[in-house]
Amino acid sequence: MVSVRVGDDVALQVHQCGGSIISSQWVLTAAHCRKNNNTNAYTVRAGVTNRTSKGWDYPVSDFIPHKWYRGENNTYDYDIAVIRIRGNFTFSASVQPIRLANCVPRPGTVANVDGWGRFSNRTHRSVPLRTVSVPILSEDTCKWAYSHATPRMLCAGYADGGKDACTFDSGGALVADGEQVGVVSAGPSCGRPCKPGIYTNVVYLRSWITSVTGV
Repeated sequence: MVSVRVGDDVALQVHQCGGSIISSQWVLTAAHCRKNNNTNAYTVRAGVTNRTSKGWDYPVSDFIPHKWYRGENNTYDYDIAVIRIRGNFTFSASVQPIRLANCVPRPGTVANVDGWGRFSNRTHRSVPLRTVSVPILSEDTCKWAYSHATPRMLCAGYADGGKDACTFDSGGALVADGEQVGVVSAGPSCGRPCKPGIYTNVVYLRSWITSVTGV
């Protein structure tokens, strides 16, 4: 898990989104996390579990959203992006790449999401890295909750809400059985009943990831 940080002044950069390391140079995140067109305004921080701690900061050389992503007003379809850092990550016990899944998990599979996001719509961002476990939902259930859902999306969560990713968790990894299956994308409200979290389907978009990064 990495923190994607933004700010024109490096010393004042703040956490905006999460991301996952997929190789020595590449990070997977959400397209809607690119809110500043200046690539130099971004830094990837690795090796921390506390949002305010100093870690290993890597300047960004490329921030590439999917070419068919059309923004938050277009239902978050194709909400995926890759970031290339300058140089290479120094791998250690706390800095490791994650495997990308080749198959979508069966409905009911419990997946984990890490992040420094809010606890709810009314709270501040978390300082320590937190984890929530949510079940993968069927495509039909996802479509029932969101009529605009596409095959590029996964839904995960509980019918009665409560546990969910939230604001500033965007871009983080949805992980099942040690493999990344989704990217935190959207949701109308954090933990709202009958409105599960929406995640970009990594398996469906795996060929795009490979075409850009070689991973």
